[in-house]
Amino acid sequence: MSLPAHNFGCDHIITTYLVPNLLHFMAYIMGLYYFRIQENEQLYALMEKVFLQATPVQARSASQQKMIRKLRLFLVLGSVWVFFTVVLQGMYVWAFDFPKMPLFEKIGATGYWLLLSFELLGRTVFNCVILAIVMNYTTQCEMIKFYVKGLAMRLHEKSTDLKSAMKDVLMLRQSLSLLNGSISKMTSLASIILAELTIIGFCVLFLNEHDDPRLWVYRILFPIVWAVMLGFPLFQAARVNSICLRIQKIAIEMRVFGYKGASIIDLDSFLHFVTITKLKGKLFHITVLPSHLIFSIIVTAFILLILFQTSILHTSEYVF
Repeated sequence: MSLPAHNFGCDHIITTYLVPNLLHFMAYIMGLYYFRIQENEQLYALMEKVFLQATPVQARSASQQKMIRKLRLFLVLGSVWVFFTVVLQGMYVWAFDFPKMPLFEKIGATGYWLLLSFELLGRTVFNCVILAIVMNYTTQCEMIKFYVKGLAMRLHEKSTDLKSAMKDVLMLRQSLSLLNGSISKMTSLASIILAELTIIGFCVLFLNEHDDPRLWVYRILFPIVWAVMLGFPLFQAARVNSICLRIQKIAIEMRVFGYKGASIIDLDSFLHFVTITKLKGKLFHITVLPSHLIFSIIVTAFILLILFQTSILHTSEYVF
């Protein structure tokens, strides 16, 4: 990770630099084929279907205006995240006082600023690739979420027949299958990079032996910046799986209270069809649920607590 200005060595080159860059290259190659060869047809087709079934009325929970506003918010927040990653790299140079290193003193101020500009440009491109992958995945999750909301609303209002509802559920399963394909693999690779950087950031923060305020500011912000982007696709996948469970709950309610023009056999068939249809969004080939995320956070917190209590991580020397 980050080292003082007087030390030019790194004891963790493979985990800190080689592994993230290798995973990033793999995700970039997959993304090049997905975005350039397939031209992102999957997302465009999904957006078309969702906008056609949505209403332009602002008051509805699945309206077109809310979808557009939400997607624009994603784009703005993603741009802000890339900006903060560039700021973080600048803080790294500032915290470790790179201009005073003998290497940069030899090349002069012009050479130093030129190298710094190339570094910031490279970091921007690196993080923009991660942003494009994560935003594509989260956008598809958001589209699927809006589609499920629209279907649930029509079933509650009894404004659709069971045959059409089955077709909608089938289309939903196809969309989730496509979501769990190439884009999920790319997002999983990007998430591994973000998870590794987050873990390294927290480890270096806990083991920080320097009292320089600049180092504390940099090392506090480092894991936060990466953890925010790591949690975004996990949060979206959990939301999709959570809202897909509504369809099963609605099918059970319909079986109990009945549905217009539908017999008991039709309701049983619909309930069985919804039950056996796998509506699950995955990352790392694992179904992500809110309970899984909460459990992971609690376990991580207890592990850190045990490490502190057993003095495996020493905190008495540091000022938090």
